[in-house]
Amino acid sequence: MPRDVLVRKLAFLRRLLHDPAAFEHATSDEVATHHYTLEGIFELLVGAASDLLFHVLSEQGITASSYRDSFRLAAEHGLLPADLAGQWGEAGDAS
Repeated sequence: MPRDVLVRKLAFLRRLLHDPAAFEHATSDEVATHHYTLEGIFELLVGAASDLLFHVLSEQGITASSYRDSFRLAAEHGLLPADLAGQWGEAGDAS
C-alpha cells in the first residue's frame, strides 16, 4: 500500500478513536439519546480498521473473507494482539 494511503487511513482511525471522548461524561440517558451516533462511530472504526487489515494482509498474499476473518488473520500473523483481534472481530460481526 502506498505510504500516503496508509498515513491517510491511520489518520482517519485516529480521528475516529477520539470521537467517543465527547461522551465521556454523558449520562446513560444522553448516551441512549445519541446511540445512533455512537453506533456509527464504532461501525466506522471497525470498518476502517478491517479495510486497513485487508490491504496489509493482501500484501502478504493472505485473503480475509470477512471483518472477523481479517482480525483473526491479523492476530495469527502477528499484526495485532490476539485479545484485541478477538474483541474487534466480534464487534465486526455486530455491524
